[in-house]
Amino acid sequence: MITHFYSRVILACFILLCAVTACKKDNAFQHNAGAPITITRILPETGGKGTDVLISGTNFSEDKTTITVTLNGVACEVVGANATSILIKIPAKAGSGPIAVTISDKKVASEASFRYISSKRVITLAGSGDLGYQDSPDSLASKFYFYDQPGLTVDADGNLFVTDDGNHIIRKVSAQGVTTTSSGTKSSGGYVNGKGAEVRFNLPTDIDRDEAGNMYVADRWNSAIRKIAPDGTVSTLAAIGDPTGVGVDKKTGNIYAACPGYKNLYQIKPDGSLLQIPVTFDTPVDVAVDSHGNLLVVDYGASTIEKITAGTWQKTTLAGTRGKYGLVNGAGGSAEFNGATGIVIDRNDNVYIADRSNHCIRFIDAATNEVSTLAGSSESGYQDGEDINARFNYPAQLALDKVGNLYVTDRNNRRIRKVIIE
Repeated sequence: MITHFYSRVILACFILLCAVTACKKDNAFQHNAGAPITITRILPETGGKGTDVLISGTNFSEDKTTITVTLNGVACEVVGANATSILIKIPAKAGSGPIAVTISDKKVASEASFRYISSKRVITLAGSGDLGYQDSPDSLASKFYFYDQPGLTVDADGNLFVTDDGNHIIRKVSAQGVTTTSSGTKSSGGYVNGKGAEVRFNLPTDIDRDEAGNMYVADRWNSAIRKIAPDGTVSTLAAIGDPTGVGVDKKTGNIYAACPGYKNLYQIKPDGSLLQIPVTFDTPVDVAVDSHGNLLVVDYGASTIEKITAGTWQKTTLAGTRGKYGLVNGAGGSAEFNGATGIVIDRNDNVYIADRSNHCIRFIDAATNEVSTLAGSSESGYQDGEDINARFNYPAQLALDKVGNLYVTDRNNRRIRKVIIE
């Protein structure tokens, strides 16, 4: 509501300024290509998609077609411009950062950063809420048996692959909402490589994919990392004890596995060779890799998110307070989690956490390391809706699609939820 109010005020002020300028001048202002351009102010400095922002400065141009404005490299619509003002509209998913203006070959960025406030809407993507096993062309009629720490990943076409751990199978939810069994057969657990229905898993708890379309499964009770090739063939990549979470480095193809029972973390190269990371944890349950190759590990027992620096394996605490369990937002080191289990990282290195026992999704801003609540609250339940008005019941694992939508295995609700972020 405040953002829309500001937008109306900004737009009115810009129209008035243009009218006054037109009355004072007989000739249109000519941008001086040989002189610098400056930004003195942006107003407002906070808002979401569609916010009108007035950029004040000098040596702008009245021809808006010559002006390019970006926020984090994302192009903003230039609504209007004159010598000292540019009116822009903030695009969806732009993120926070300085606003850059380019006119001719001159470029300048604002000293102040624009803080982007995303809107979050939670919907149910699949699952009836009933415990069991049922494929269906109607995604809301499908049934899952989420038991431990069910994970999921998204392919390039927007299809979800879900570790239905209680049924010991991999399920697929298509972009159109059709739920099918992708690999394995509903059973009490087993260990068979192969393809399709002949495959057997034993409590598959997490899944991730590489750039070539291979998927890697933490097959917990088989003490193995299984590989699913693009044609569906399942093989064993490595044998390690008690894997619960997997994360793939999309640049190198290396796979990382968190093993809480042994309090350690493994690097697995695409050829299957193993390296135990020389760092100890309390109870590491999941791992993800950022754009720099650093590992972020959910240490369930310590109630922290740990960062393992690429190349040195040095461990530092990114967020959370060791040994404290609660729902506290704020600076990373003072924040608190409660039974966090899942982690995923977006293209800007922002971090999303499935804070299971707090029944919500937490967010760690890459620029500030501030922790906030993205969706849900400490109150468990089942409710779709806007951000903190939504309700989850033990959200377990997370995945992001290529446009930034977030997917959640809502364990005790036996559903897959989607958080539409704009």
